[in-house]
Amino acid sequence: MKRLRKRHDFVRVKETGKKVGGRFLSLQIALADPDLKNGALCRVGFTATKRLGNAVERNRARRRMRVLATTILSEYAVQDLDCVLLARKAILEARFSDLILELRTLLERVQINALPAENGVVKVS
Repeated sequence: MKRLRKRHDFVRVKETGKKVGGRFLSLQIALADPDLKNGALCRVGFTATKRLGNAVERNRARRRMRVLATTILSEYAVQDLDCVLLARKAILEARFSDLILELRTLLERVQINALPAENGVVKVS
């Protein structure tokens, strides 16, 4: 999984993608730029604005979202997809199990389903 780092990628996802929100975070998803043939399953970006709190709180929120994305998005292997996770204030006090449940719910709301697991292991093709 690669990361979104350029501002124009974040803006493109915001303007062209689907948006869903939850209690702890919001999810924006768009198809990857056709000019980029990076071969990655999906690219992920993380946003924590100053409304969230000071730098320590924003960094903590981004760390939690990074671990969440690596934990969950590997089960949802979709080629050429860009995702942006936006932190909300409640993410700082949330239990990690609640964050996992919310991200799965948000992905299902934008019609992205998990790959079938075989013996508890997700197969990525």
